[in-house]
Amino acid sequence: MDILISDANKMARNRKTPMTTGDARELIRKSFSDLTAANQYDSDQDACLHRQNIMRQLQNIDQSIVNSGLRYLPKEAAVILAEVATESFNACVQDAEIIGGFDISANQRRMNELKQIPITSAYALLGGGVKVIDNAISAAKQPWYKPDLPGETARKLCADKLKWHAENLAKVKASETFYSSGDDLKKWVMQAFIEANAVEEGAAYIEGAWNQMWEDIKENIKQLPAEVRKQVGELSGGIFEWLTGIPIWVPIVAGTGLLGLMFYWRFGPRSSQ
Repeated sequence: MDILISDANKMARNRKTPMTTGDARELIRKSFSDLTAANQYDSDQDACLHRQNIMRQLQNIDQSIVNSGLRYLPKEAAVILAEVATESFNACVQDAEIIGGFDISANQRRMNELKQIPITSAYALLGGGVKVIDNAISAAKQPWYKPDLPGETARKLCADKLKWHAENLAKVKASETFYSSGDDLKKWVMQAFIEANAVEEGAAYIEGAWNQMWEDIKENIKQLPAEVRKQVGELSGGIFEWLTGIPIWVPIVAGTGLLGLMFYWRFGPRSSQ
């Protein structure tokens, strides 16, 4: 979004590269989308009213563009739009938790820590990936008068890979505990979020879908038998405790009898008291 605004400011002040009405309306759409998302999650009434006022300004500018029938914005109009869009951006990023960008590096590390994927968790991963890649494909479509956003081939490949996993999961036998193609599924789910972020950088729904996906995985793992949780924990390390709220040594102790119980009482939480 800030890149769009930077470009808008450059075009607004440079008569050699005027802003097209298509670019202007795309900037308005992005700004309006972020303002709407921010107001959905912000309980500060004054901040919400401020954003609503900006949204009205954007609507008025958009309507003026439509009514003008022009291909390029006059310099004065482009300057006004760039200023309003900048104000819109600032009104959203005041609360980074609401509009913060999708942290690819940190989220990739979390995904990498999930070494073994139970079948139920595979479905949760798949659902999160499908949701965001479908949104990305839809959001990348542009009006008839301008080309779609770049990256169509990559988005389609990602969607096709996730479709393959959906079909593959449907063939899994009831006796299977872990998804044998889990690593490939993780790869394409992560790619789905990356593609979505490329289309709508920082969009609130991306972070929301990511968090919901992990909440679903948490609940799924908590419902697993102790022995399966043990296997997940041994392979996944620290993320296991984050997912379940259970220290990794608890499910291990469950299967070790009296010796394990003695180990727990000696080196578990009481040893820190």
